[in-house]
Amino acid sequence: MTDVQTPGIQTKTQLQQLCEFLMANLGSHIRPNQFDAFQTDGELMLDGCDLGNGGMRIGSWKHSAEIVIEKFPHRQVNPYNLLALLAVFFAEIGWMDERDRLELADPALEIDEESADDVLINIKLELIDEVDLLPDPTGPIPLNGERYRVALVPVDIATDADVVNQS
Repeated sequence: MTDVQTPGIQTKTQLQQLCEFLMANLGSHIRPNQFDAFQTDGELMLDGCDLGNGGMRIGSWKHSAEIVIEKFPHRQVNPYNLLALLAVFFAEIGWMDERDRLELADPALEIDEESADDVLINIKLELIDEVDLLPDPTGPIPLNGERYRVALVPVDIATDADVVNQS
């Protein structure tokens, strides 16, 4: 699961990306000051995996996250739109494929009535962000006498292959 930004530059966590996705698709119905998100209860899972292209995975940040939406107008917006947006976001980043392997719980929602027209929605998530490093002479991270920066490591993907049957 990776940031879908420019290769080599990791700028946003999955939580930030999810918040931007929800605001882009629900923004006409909720205001930014009615939307909050934060990370809690994290675990840094140490690694040392060589990713090629000079990069390495130094660890993964597994954490709980919460998104709070105040004054969600459940009579104006089909609440299942929110559920579908969550599912679509996670499908697009590959989270569903890796959820079981990483032992991540499905999103959970708590809904409390604020008024006849509005509800408070608290979305609880388990997320994991990879912490990858790329060599950078001016980077802030020292390791083995070299400097690195936190960034997505570019992945080379084969576009064709030659298959030879030797039977």
